[in-house]
Amino acid sequence: MKILIITHYFPPVNSTASLRPYSWAKYWTKVGHDVTVLTTKKFPSDNLTMEMPYNGFQTIEVENRVRTFLDKIKTGSNKPNINGKRRPSRYLSSLKIISNRFLYFGGALLWDCRMPNIYMFGRNTALKKVRDSNWDVVVSTFAPFSNMDIAYKLKKNQNGNIWINDYRDLWTASHLFKGVFPFTIIEKYLEKKYNYHADVITTVSQPLAEKIMEENHKQKVHVIENGFDECDLDNLPNKNYFADKNIHIIHTGSIYKDKRDPSPLFKAMQLLKNEKPEIMDNLKVLFIGGLTANLDQLINKYSLKDNVVHMGLLPRKDALWMQRDADVLLFLEMKGDQSGILTGKLFEYLFSGTEIWAMGISKKSEAAKLIVQANAGIIFEDNVIKIKSKLIQLIRFNEKPKVNIKKDVIKKYTRKRLAEKMISLVNDSIQT
Repeated sequence: MKILIITHYFPPVNSTASLRPYSWAKYWTKVGHDVTVLTTKKFPSDNLTMEMPYNGFQTIEVENRVRTFLDKIKTGSNKPNINGKRRPSRYLSSLKIISNRFLYFGGALLWDCRMPNIYMFGRNTALKKVRDSNWDVVVSTFAPFSNMDIAYKLKKNQNGNIWINDYRDLWTASHLFKGVFPFTIIEKYLEKKYNYHADVITTVSQPLAEKIMEENHKQKVHVIENGFDECDLDNLPNKNYFADKNIHIIHTGSIYKDKRDPSPLFKAMQLLKNEKPEIMDNLKVLFIGGLTANLDQLINKYSLKDNVVHMGLLPRKDALWMQRDADVLLFLEMKGDQSGILTGKLFEYLFSGTEIWAMGISKKSEAAKLIVQANAGIIFEDNVIKIKSKLIQLIRFNEKPKVNIKKDVIKKYTRKRLAEKMISLVNDSIQT
C-alpha cells in the first residue's frame, strides 16, 4: 500500500513522541509498503540528537515561516552586541513570557497541544506537498491538531482512502493543558468532525480509548501502545555506563509540577539522611530530561543537592545505556484523570532489565498493572516508609536488584508487533 504518515515529531528530534511514527515507517517499509513521512522542518533548538536511519521510506520536510521567523529572532538575539554581551531580543523575551503562561495553563502558542499555536501556519504548505498523490492509507498522529486537519482535507478531497487518526496524547480532554477560551469551543467542534470522518481511531491505552469514545459518541477506538524497539538495545556498548561505585537511581523523561512528582522519594531520602547520614554518601539520583518544572526547588526543599542531580537532555542512546546499567529506575505516574497513559518511557524501562520503582502511582492504574504483570518492579504508591526501607536495603547490599521480567508479557509490546497490529486495523477497515 501507499502510506502517508503525518507527524510533527520525528527523528532526529530526541523525543519518545518521535519513535511512534518512526517505528511505523520502519516496519511498514520492511514488509513492502511504500511509505512517505510528512513532517516539519527541524531546528537546532529541537534537540536533534536522535539519529535514526531513513531506510526505504521518503521524508518530506515542510517549512513553517512563523517558526523560521522566530528562530531568526532567536539566532540574532544570541549574537554579541558592541559591548560583547549577548542580549535577548525584547520581542522574543515578551513572547516567551506570554507563551509560558499559555504553556502551563493552556498549552498554546509555542506549545503544540492546544489552539492557537505556531504550527497552525504550515498546514496549507504541507497540504500542497502531498495533495497531488493518491494514498491508500493516511495516518495522522496528534499533536499538533494541524496533522489531523491535513489528513481530513486529503480524505475529503479523495486523495486518501483509509484515514487513521492517532492520539498519542488527548486533545480536548488533555490531562495537562485545558486550552484557551474561546478556542476550546472550536477545538471540540473540530475534534468531533475529524473523528467522525476518520476510518480508524487509535490511542495508546484503554483508559484513553474510553475517554475518546466518551467525548465522541462512543465511536470505536483501538489501542496501539507505544512499545519499544528491541534493536535499540543491540546497539548499546557492552561496558557499564557508570565508572564510579555509586548506587544509581535513574529517572528519564519530563517532570510536571503536581502531576509527575518525585516528592515521595525525596521525603524518604530526607528521613534516611536525618537518621543515618553516613549511608547516603554513595546514593545518586539522576534526572535526565529537559522539562523539569519545580525539580530544583524540591531538591533544595529536601536538602538533597549532594544526592540528586539534573543532567539535562542527553542523546537517547545514552539514556537507554543508563537505564540498562542503573541499579533502579524511578517511574513517576501522571496524576489526575489521565493516570491511564502508558508512556513510551515505561516500555523503555520494561525492556531495560532494570528493576522499576513506581511512585505516586495507584495500584489500579494501567502502568502499575503492567509493571506487576511483567514482574518488573515495585509499586510504592506514596508510601514513604516503604520507600525508605527499600533504600536502606539497596544501599546496604550495594548490589543491583535482580529482577526476572516476564518476557512473554513484554514481547506483546515490541514496535514491530504493534506496527503489524496497526496494519491489521487497515485491512479490517478495507474489508468492512
